[in-house]
Amino acid sequence: MSPSTPRPGLSTVRARWTKVREAALRMFGVITAAVAVAIAAAFYFHARQREIAESRAENAPRVARGKAHAAASAAATTAAAEGREAEGVEKAPAPETNRQTRPTTPTGDAKPPAVKTGPDASLMTLAAAEAKHDDSPPSEELAAEKTKGVAGGQGQQAQVDPQKQGVYRQSVAAARAAMGRRDPAAAKRTIKAAAKLAQTPEEEAETTRLAALASYLDEFWKTMSRVIAGLTPAQELTVGKTVAIVVETSPAQITLRSEGRELSYAVKDLPRPIVEALVQNGYAATKVLLGSYLAMDAHGDRQAARKVWQEVIDAGQDIKDLMAELDAASPRRMPAHAAPGKSEVAKTDVPTDRSGIQQAEQAVRAQFEVDYNLASGISGKLKLSEKLAAAAGGARVPAENRFVMLRDARDYALAAGEPGAACDVIDQMARYFTVDPLEMKTAAMEQGAKMARTSAGNREVAQCTLGLVDQALQARRWDEADRLASVALSTAQKTRNTAMIRSARDAKLKVDDALEKAAGSGQEKKRQK
Repeated sequence: MSPSTPRPGLSTVRARWTKVREAALRMFGVITAAVAVAIAAAFYFHARQREIAESRAENAPRVARGKAHAAASAAATTAAAEGREAEGVEKAPAPETNRQTRPTTPTGDAKPPAVKTGPDASLMTLAAAEAKHDDSPPSEELAAEKTKGVAGGQGQQAQVDPQKQGVYRQSVAAARAAMGRRDPAAAKRTIKAAAKLAQTPEEEAETTRLAALASYLDEFWKTMSRVIAGLTPAQELTVGKTVAIVVETSPAQITLRSEGRELSYAVKDLPRPIVEALVQNGYAATKVLLGSYLAMDAHGDRQAARKVWQEVIDAGQDIKDLMAELDAASPRRMPAHAAPGKSEVAKTDVPTDRSGIQQAEQAVRAQFEVDYNLASGISGKLKLSEKLAAAAGGARVPAENRFVMLRDARDYALAAGEPGAACDVIDQMARYFTVDPLEMKTAAMEQGAKMARTSAGNREVAQCTLGLVDQALQARRWDEADRLASVALSTAQKTRNTAMIRSARDAKLKVDDALEKAAGSGQEKKRQK
């Protein structure tokens, strides 16, 4: 600085420093925002890549079968048009051998030849056989297959897999049975699994119809819960020719006094006359919901359902697709454990041979390798549970493999926060093996309570456990009833839902009262002896 240049004052230095600091802070803010955006983009990219990998893994078998079918149909059609002899046609599957060496799994690993060539080889053999015995232009059946396979883009498999169809029929039968026993949540899960097994347009229409009915029934019983909770003590209710008086109500239970007796019912155990009394008195349900109840309930009336739904159709609402269900087998004639036209499976003891179970575990994990690898999140665990439970219903599944499938399906359902699905798997296990389903469900609910980390997870456990408490009391299983009531109360308190906590406390008091009566009865018998 030259002698003639005045030195800046203190205020000037401070002003310059303030400007520099503000510029630095702005630059730091920009850098921080850029880093945050980069981190968010990285997380989004990672999640998107995971979704793409899961989608590819799920669709890979179907796409492979479609491409093989399209190639088989095209080869057979070309051979027939050129008038080749049988030996020329038999060379058509050659490209399949070359393609077999390519990696087909999402991870890029080559599958063993025995696994890769199964369904594809059968399709190629079918196409070659048709061309071998017919040198004329392609038949109507082959043309139809080509239309579905080649012109359809993806080349869907024209043949129906009998084993897969058998599992599908078992699944829809179990869904109808679940609706018949007033468990729409279980029906929805089973229908979702059945929809993945549908192979024909008729089966797809059936699963769509059953899904709609399960949703209607779910809404029907939720409406009934709200209606019952809204009733007031001393209110009169005409049930048939009898007048019943409301004593006490909650969203899960109602107590009535009729002809000098008090009768308590859970909402899902309401007799049909009480349900009809609530509806006829104008308390609940649209006609669509009422018709769904009459059509699908084990104690319903399909003729009455047809009449109700016809009134809805006459009023201008299009529910004709639901009418087709009235021609299907009635749920009350299909127990949850029986498939249509088949007798019960003979039960066996739970496998105890350790080496046999280890071999079964290896076989099951090899069969569902991709699904096990993707079962890190909740959706992956639930998908694996559904696939294992569906595969365990196969007619020719070895006992050890079936046990491992159902055991893992139960555990992964609990890990996914679906205790109701775990109970369904336990019921399925009880159809094949000599087990104690109530004890297994009690242990599963205790495990589910330990694994629940959110309010929604605790609510699922509490709702499922409350239903099991009544089953334990009816069976006079006092130990299980006490354990279940404790689980229900502890998980209900974590939800901070007043109605659920009240229901859990009522269940606990009911169990304690039953235990006291049982203990008093035991002491009285001892004194008499």
